[in-house]
Amino acid sequence: MTALMPNKILKCIKRYLCRKARTTLDVKVKNCLLHVNRINHEEIPLLPPNFNMAQSLSADEITNILLHGTPKSWQREMDRQNFDPMAKTTLETVKFMENIKMLEDFNGDNKKKIAQAAGEAKKGNSKKAA
Repeated sequence: MTALMPNKILKCIKRYLCRKARTTLDVKVKNCLLHVNRINHEEIPLLPPNFNMAQSLSADEITNILLHGTPKSWQREMDRQNFDPMAKTTLETVKFMENIKMLEDFNGDNKKKIAQAAGEAKKGNSKKAA
């Protein structure tokens, strides 16, 4: 395996997870955590140079990956509520992020309904003016 894989593959994988891995709005934070944990426990130990669990990501690194991939609005909400994700466990951070997502989804639905009602009212007013 060491002959087939680049020498610094582990460093590249960790860098990619920290910089490029993102959660999308349609994917739950728990699912993202499950994917990162799967990579951490099943794939990283199979990589050179050590080929063991000692080179796996720590809990802080996993939390950093999740935080870096979240929308800025969620990070602002964490700051507003004085929530320090690095002082909490990964599961507490994920639960908090899920609550923020549910709140945004709930508020987003209300905003869509208000926008639709306003659009219908404008259409009605333009018909009366004509």
